Amino acid sequence: MASPKTKQYTLFGKEVAKALIDKDMDNADLAKEMGISSPYLTDILKGVRPAKKRKEQIAKILGLSIVI
Repeated sequence: MASPKTKQYTLFGKEVAKALIDKDMDNADLAKEMGISSPYLTDILKGVRPAKKRKEQIAKILGLSIVI
């Protein structure tokens, strides 16, 4: 179980994590492909940053058809 200070992934973040596993990728691979840092990507996946355009970019790269 995560500590109270650790924010959990959002539903979007969980779907991204599953897609990354299916594609044998990790957060660092995705962040590199997007041209952003891994910590910034993690903030997006945890909902710390709304980053709607980046979420659309993530969905496109991973072939996700989820509503953001």
